[in-house]
Amino acid sequence: MKNNNANFYMPEFSFNGIGNLIPGQGYQLKVSRAYPAFTFHRELILGCMDSTMLNFDPEANFQANLCIPYVYGCVDSTMFNYDVLANTDDGSCEPYVYGCIEDTMFNFNAVANTDDGSCTAIVVGCTDVSMFNYNAYANTEDNSCVEVIYGCTDALAFNYAPAANTNLGCLYEIISADTFTEPANTGANMTVGVNASKLDQFEGGTIGAFIELEGVLTCVGSETISTGFFGIAIWGDDSSTPEADGLASGAIPTFAILYDGRVFWLEESPKFSGYVTNGNVVINDGTLISVSEGCTDELRVTRW
Repeated sequence: MKNNNANFYMPEFSFNGIGNLIPGQGYQLKVSRAYPAFTFHRELILGCMDSTMLNFDPEANFQANLCIPYVYGCVDSTMFNYDVLANTDDGSCEPYVYGCIEDTMFNFNAVANTDDGSCTAIVVGCTDVSMFNYNAYANTEDNSCVEVIYGCTDALAFNYAPAANTNLGCLYEIISADTFTEPANTGANMTVGVNASKLDQFEGGTIGAFIELEGVLTCVGSETISTGFFGIAIWGDDSSTPEADGLASGAIPTFAILYDGRVFWLEESPKFSGYVTNGNVVINDGTLISVSEGCTDELRVTRW
């Protein structure tokens, strides 16, 4: 082969005096035999000629060591499972979901994939706010809840209730016949219905409700006992006056019966749950205990 500068390329002698071919230049080619279909090769295009590779170049005519295999994964850098090595998205991208990812925690979030520092330890206890042992710090119920039982929790009081766990209505003065006074009309009351056949034996006697107000045993309700159903109004505190003159909200009085000069303490059933202005409750049974003056022994008259 000879160029227009008369430089030669003789492959049989491994001699190249021409160097690289220059586009647009003319060259003379001498062959040893005829090549009817001879053409000069088109432009050299380097590239990956493997069609199974990511960067396959259908225009390439010379294989270069540039082929890159497919690596499937999430190629979105804003996603939780972004794969820095992937070059081909496979639809597996997952968004960030923040939450507690520790499965031993109270607020473990099975959907979360990114911890946000919100994990809260499990604290077992009673989670019912209406219960006596409600634990404000508990987040997991352990079935330890104990119902509120109102009553006098002072063993020195006359009406001490061993089963009570919430103190309300302790009496330190024994109810006597003189304690059955006309209650003050404070303008606020609730009705206690009485429908206990057990009290029929005291027909004509008086049932009263008592509580200590500022250290003084006070009658806050009384009514003559009749057979069958009857009602007794118990009076609440008059909020317009500075002194306590009736039952505060939620207060529980002690009920007693005066009959033929004798006084009996009545453990009502169901248990009175607390004073509520304009409320209504019904006593339909109870236990009687003798508390007459001069008698220090409790006498259970009857129970059924």
